[in-house]
Amino acid sequence: MTTSTAPVKTAPGRPRLTGPQAAAARQLVTFAAALPVSPDAQVLALTIAARAVRDGEANLTSMDLHRYSHPAGVLNELAGAGWISGELDRIIDADPAETFRVQAPGFTELVDPPMGTLMRSRVSGWISRTLATKPLKKTGPTTRLAALALVLHANPTTGIGTLPDDLPGQVVTDLTPAWISLQADGGYQLSESAAGCLPTG
Repeated sequence: MTTSTAPVKTAPGRPRLTGPQAAAARQLVTFAAALPVSPDAQVLALTIAARAVRDGEANLTSMDLHRYSHPAGVLNELAGAGWISGELDRIIDADPAETFRVQAPGFTELVDPPMGTLMRSRVSGWISRTLATKPLKKTGPTTRLAALALVLHANPTTGIGTLPDDLPGQVVTDLTPAWISLQADGGYQLSESAAGCLPTG
C-alpha cells in the first residue's frame, strides 16, 4: 500500500470534464449500475443513456457492440426489459459506418440539472474514451463501471479517493495496480492511466 498527496498528471490535449459535466457523468454511472439487468447490459445502457439523456434517442453502430461477447443477448436484454427499441437486429452485422437510431425514452431526465448539447457530447465522449482505455479493455463490465465511478469520485487534484464499502474484492483486485493503488488508510490513489481521465473539478 502507498500514501501520496502529490498532484497527478493528466493526459495532455485530452478534453477534461468540468465540475458540472463530472456531476452529470456520476448521475449516469450511478443510474446504469443500479439497473436490474446483467453487468454487460448495464455498460451498454450507460453508453446509450449518455447519448439519449436529452431527447430519448441515441445513435448506435456495430462498433459499439464489438466489446461484448454476446451482443445480441445484451441488446435483447435491454429491449426485453423495455429500455430500448428500434431496428436492433440489424445493428450487429451492419457496416461500421452505418448508424442506427435507437429509442430509449426511459433514459431521459436522468441528470439534474439537464444537460445541453455540448455537455451531453462531452460526457458521452468521456465515457466512451474511458471505457476504452488500455487498463480496462480486458476487465469485466462490473469492473469497468467501478473504474468510472472511482475516477469520478476521486479528488481532481490528487487523484485520491475513498473505496466504497460495497465494492467487491475481486473488482479491487482487477483494478490494482493498473487503475488504482491502495492507500494505508483504506483509500485509493488513481494510477497515471486513470488520472488521465480525471475531471477538472
